[in-house]
Order: sequence, then structure tokens, then C-alpha cells
Amino acid sequence: MLNEGFGTSARRSERVLLRIPIRVVGNDTHGNAFGETAYTLVVNRSGALIAVAHSIQPGAVIKITNIRSQIPCSFVVVMRAAGSLSGTPEWG
Repeated sequence: MLNEGFGTSARRSERVLLRIPIRVVGNDTHGNAFGETAYTLVVNRSGALIAVAHSIQPGAVIKITNIRSQIPCSFVVVMRAAGSLSGTPEWG
């Protein structure tokens, strides 16, 4: 198992280790707006595991833009990963 904190129940789609440069915009746990260049670690049909230095509240809506394609999309943060593969806080 890659990360016990990321989808321990039956999977809806296959996970792919994929590092995609992204721009993340949202509000941190203190309500302060932030924008950060980050990257994905794991991607599947339902979402992604991303490395973001800011602390984000589960349930928060963030906007992620693929830096290469410039395509933005809104996502809901569901959890902070229990461990870190990147050395940076990781969020699903």
C-alpha cells in the first residue's frame, strides 16, 4: 500500500504515480487566502494526492490549475495524508 491515509477502502479507480506541476489557490486553516505552486504525487479518476505546504482544512474548496495546460478546476479537500512521501504536507 502506497499510503495508508489515502483511500484504504476499495478503490474506485487505479492510482497512478504522476508528478504534475499545479497552482493551488484557496484559504488556509486560519482563513487566509494563499496561492502556491505545487505538484501532484498520485492521481486517479476521483482526485489526487498533492504536496502543498499550506495547512488546509478538510472540506475546504481549493482551485487547482494545471500549469502546463492552464486548465483550472475546483476540488474539495478530504484529508491530510497520514505520512509524507515528499517531505511536504500531503492532501487528498
